[in-house]
Amino acid sequence: MVLNATVAGVLGVLASVNSYFQLTTPVANNDWTGGVYMIGNMAAYRASGNTSLLGYAQNWGDAHKWSLTGYRGCHGSLGCPDNIIAGQGYVEVHAAKQNATYVASIATVVRQASQRPCGVATNNTQRKDSDACWWWVDALFMALPAYAKVAALTHEVDPAGADDVWRAARAQYNTTAYGTNTSGADAFNLWSDADSMFYRDDSFIGKKTPNGGKVFWARGVGWAFGAMARTLDVLHELPPSAAAARAGDRAEYTARFVSMAAKLKTLQGADGCWRPSLEDPKEFSSIETTGTSLFVFGMAWGVNNNILPASGYAGVAKQGWACLNQPWPTGAVAHDGRLGWCQPGGAQPNGNFNSSTTSDFCVGTFLLAGSEVVKMATLA
Repeated sequence: MVLNATVAGVLGVLASVNSYFQLTTPVANNDWTGGVYMIGNMAAYRASGNTSLLGYAQNWGDAHKWSLTGYRGCHGSLGCPDNIIAGQGYVEVHAAKQNATYVASIATVVRQASQRPCGVATNNTQRKDSDACWWWVDALFMALPAYAKVAALTHEVDPAGADDVWRAARAQYNTTAYGTNTSGADAFNLWSDADSMFYRDDSFIGKKTPNGGKVFWARGVGWAFGAMARTLDVLHELPPSAAAARAGDRAEYTARFVSMAAKLKTLQGADGCWRPSLEDPKEFSSIETTGTSLFVFGMAWGVNNNILPASGYAGVAKQGWACLNQPWPTGAVAHDGRLGWCQPGGAQPNGNFNSSTTSDFCVGTFLLAGSEVVKMATLA
């Protein structure tokens, strides 16, 4: 498969896809779908230096008053992961513009949410409370890096408060991954050590696909894989004193990331893409852009940050990027920049999409992937 993985080539594709999106979406929303898009847009800004992308992000924040809206699926609580992901974009715009107004809301909401531990009892009696619990794997991508960014942002002025946020994030992660909350009660157990992947939620544990495989959803695993990378990115930038206190977090997230990378490498399709159902690729045989993009992002990020060896994983990322960029409609990018093969919002593997199916969050994951491929090409 031919890959135009030069810096100019990748940046050209990112510009085409992002321009199409922005021309058709003057202001992205600030719930979870727009929040994922903005993370990708800001990654593309940093990779390209194109200040118009930063301008779009600033207009987005201004339009939403740098606030969190109470996403419809979160019962009105601003601390729900699907609400606070917009704050990741706010923090990243603040990093470029240095305006404390941009991060006031997300900092307040995360600190308040940190005081609300998940209080479920067991898998049999749990209340899947989206306000207080990260019971679905998507929440790791939406919330874990948001907590990390707020903790890092406030460390110098309020180190004790920052530590509280780090501890709350790790407690939520432990409940999601391993089923132990602060009271020691059993909860979600989404991490499968035997499979080195996360289930989307505990309703899929023990289920089988029509062909007998376990139900591991590509985008769901991708959310977790991306969450580890984006949280580790923050941990790597902490000052020495703060980094030492978070050594356990860094070790845990690194271990999960490396384990997932090794497993995902074995599940990559011969064409370079991953299918919606990771252990049963025949169930839905088309390529899928969000999962593949998140895996390309993670693989490239791992190589760029010396967590994954380039000899074993740079090729995985390049082949994934090449698959997405095959001539449309086999690949995902149409001639006008419209991105396709995007599974719509959902909770499990599905085949309800085609070469023209797109979304804001799909564009965001694709921009994330390409931005890391740019870095990998630059470092090479």
